[in-house]
Amino acid sequence: MSEILKNFILSSTSFSKKEVEEFTQRMQPATLKKNEHFITQGEVCHKVGFVTKGIIRNYYLSSKDEEVTYCLTFPHNFINAFSSYVSGRPTRESIHAITDVELFTFHKSDFEELMNKDQRWQVFYTQLTERAYIKLEEYIFMMNMESAEKRYEDLVKNYPDYIKHIPLKYLSSYLGITQRHLSRIRKNII
Repeated sequence: MSEILKNFILSSTSFSKKEVEEFTQRMQPATLKKNEHFITQGEVCHKVGFVTKGIIRNYYLSSKDEEVTYCLTFPHNFINAFSSYVSGRPTRESIHAITDVELFTFHKSDFEELMNKDQRWQVFYTQLTERAYIKLEEYIFMMNMESAEKRYEDLVKNYPDYIKHIPLKYLSSYLGITQRHLSRIRKNII
């Protein structure tokens, strides 16, 4: 089991190593090959993943049937189709591997069982939910307050080892610009 995940949980909670071990034993190692999906639009999400290697994107289809990337997830982060996970309704988004991905998954019923046994797992769940909300809010603010150049520069600064593995069509969609505009920005920054 990933020591990074164990350390993440230990640093975020008051659980003992034994309690964290109980949680991580319920997790299953998984892989996604490049272009495989963790979940696709129309499915109900019953699982959460913790990415240890690779890059994931969340996207939805616009009214013009164009894929719109709204989230990029890099290693050491959780993924899931949150609204579907909470509501039990089919998701309107898809979660797709941009590169080969290694992750650990756990089923919703396993996590609910832990939360029923110990309220601290509910606190941990709340913390994860809050982090996901903050990440989404930051994306919304970034899209509305920063220039495309600044948005791209921030990605390069924060994720220099990963940015080169993201195809331009996904990167431009995430930044809310055309591929042509992104190419111009990249030429000016390099």
